[in-house]
Amino acid sequence: FHFLELRDKLGTFVELGVISVLVELFRNGDNATKLVAGNTLGVVSAHVEYIRPVTEAGAIPLYAKLLHGPDTSGKEVAEVMICILVFAEVNAVKIIGHLVRIFAE
Repeated sequence: FHFLELRDKLGTFVELGVISVLVELFRNGDNATKLVAGNTLGVVSAHVEYIRPVTEAGAIPLYAKLLHGPDTSGKEVAEVMICILVFAEVNAVKIIGHLVRIFAE
């Protein structure tokens, strides 16, 4: 795929509701499904115009929970995603709040 073709296809998937489906799988799937959904949301969020819809769908608390969990792969996915999501400054306060709760435990 050429980059622009991939971006167009991703835009189509986003318009069809892929973000809410992935967040739902991330929230309610088994561990493997959560990792795949969380990682796929990372691919979507790598396109900055989709950071806001991913966060509005409720992804930040899910990544915080994944970061706090025992799975090393999950922690790696969460760390990368937190770095991507914090790119939008409005998310920084939300992310810090979740991290403070994790460290307080």
